[in-house]
Amino acid sequence: MAAGQIVRQPPYMQLIERYRQDIAAGRLKDGDPLPSARDLAAGYGIALATAAKVGEGLRALGLAATVPGVGSFVAVKPGALDDPAVPLTRDLLDVGRQAVATRPAAAAGAADAAAVGVGPAPRRIARQLGLPARARVIRRAEVTIRDGRVQASSTRWFPAALAEAAPQLLSGEPLPATLPGLRPARGDDRIVAREAAAEEAAALGIAPGSPVLALQRWLYDAGGSVLEFTEMLARDGEHLEFGYRLARGRIGAQA
Repeated sequence: MAAGQIVRQPPYMQLIERYRQDIAAGRLKDGDPLPSARDLAAGYGIALATAAKVGEGLRALGLAATVPGVGSFVAVKPGALDDPAVPLTRDLLDVGRQAVATRPAAAAGAADAAAVGVGPAPRRIARQLGLPARARVIRRAEVTIRDGRVQASSTRWFPAALAEAAPQLLSGEPLPATLPGLRPARGDDRIVAREAAAEEAAALGIAPGSPVLALQRWLYDAGGSVLEFTEMLARDGEHLEFGYRLARGRIGAQA
């Protein structure tokens, strides 16, 4: 198997990528019909629920639209093919809404890694991870719940090749503190207070422009390659807690 090749990709992700490539190559054009979930399920021998994720993913990528009672068709939004997002079964806004609605009060404060996707990296993320343009990455959208509301939301990005050593990255379960195969040697954090953009505010359940605490984190292996890039937002009045293990008892900061 070639280095970096991922063989665990679910069928719906494979189909999303196939249709994305057909649209990018011009084999499918704006207005062309797309198969229904029932047609996909019958044609590829997959479950109807799995087939439905194909349409969800294409719409999330800005490549398709659905007209009730008519069907789905290709509808490419401006820039959708220039900087494709990672297809997810649910976006971060839905993660926040559903977590608040379903998580019991007793579990308040627990992290919920409820949305996972694999796909080409947006240009900005490829730069942060030190990867070539459109390299495949894993995206994990997570929320933290406290007292029945979203306290913080985060998006964690990993090079897709890491799934070979740490398949848990592709699961929808919360990640443990340490993962076999991922051994970060150092990390850099950048924290700033700023105003929330509209989509960020919706995910946190606050008004656009409200103050938030924003964190960016890079974790590196011993060779200096980026293992993970994380972006986290916390609402005003909340606090972020981080634990660190000091190597060889040294305490210091790097500019």
